[in-house]
Amino acid sequence: MPDTNTLALRADDNLRAVSSAWARASGGSVWTNDDVFAALSGAETRAYNRAFVLRQPADPHSSFTEAREHLVAHAPMSRLYALESMNIDESVLSAAGLQRDGGVPSMALHPIAATPSGPDVEIMPVRSHSMLAVLVGLVATTFEFPHDMLTRVFKPPLLQDPAWHGYVAYVDGTPAATSTLYVRDRVAGIYYVGTLKQYRNRGLGEAVTRRCVIDGFAASCDMASLQASPEGQPVYERMGFQHVGYYRTYIPTE
Repeated sequence: MPDTNTLALRADDNLRAVSSAWARASGGSVWTNDDVFAALSGAETRAYNRAFVLRQPADPHSSFTEAREHLVAHAPMSRLYALESMNIDESVLSAAGLQRDGGVPSMALHPIAATPSGPDVEIMPVRSHSMLAVLVGLVATTFEFPHDMLTRVFKPPLLQDPAWHGYVAYVDGTPAATSTLYVRDRVAGIYYVGTLKQYRNRGLGEAVTRRCVIDGFAASCDMASLQASPEGQPVYERMGFQHVGYYRTYIPTE
């Protein structure tokens, strides 16, 4: 059984990969100075302009300052993620112009298997422009994102990316819940699990999450990963996901 830090690093790699996919689909950019990696969609939201600390820099102040300057120049609305296990000195980040802004737990399920999907729910894969529009509407509503902003990120090129998969769950023919999956290096990265308020507490979130796990298993993944919201965390724990890491998050100052 791999240790939790190994699982956290695999989950981190998947999060960087899906962030890069969003950037590519939106016509954005990727950048690195070998210590920090950034995937920037250009959308006016920190959710889709993400940077990641890759390692302890030899010259932390210079490296983090360069990263902050790049973020300010290309995506002022951005966020930097640093795994707590990297033991990055927060005073160095602050001196470089990166301000602490909360954090998010990293969770993993390992090993995974083709388990039943739970409630009898109709779940359809997103394979067309019209289905992608339905997914965008669900994500916009459940996560309270501006719809126009999401259409800049969830664009048709995602449908051509063999690693990206989207799902929509229906209740009596009405779109009610959604999730997305990104497959990379045997990791099934699960993102944007959301259920409309009027359909919550019916097991839909668990059902669309399990669909991602099942399809990841079919794609030869041995692990599933996600970053948990406070609302979703109890559901994922019940499914067997464990805490493997914690991201400290930072935003650039002008």
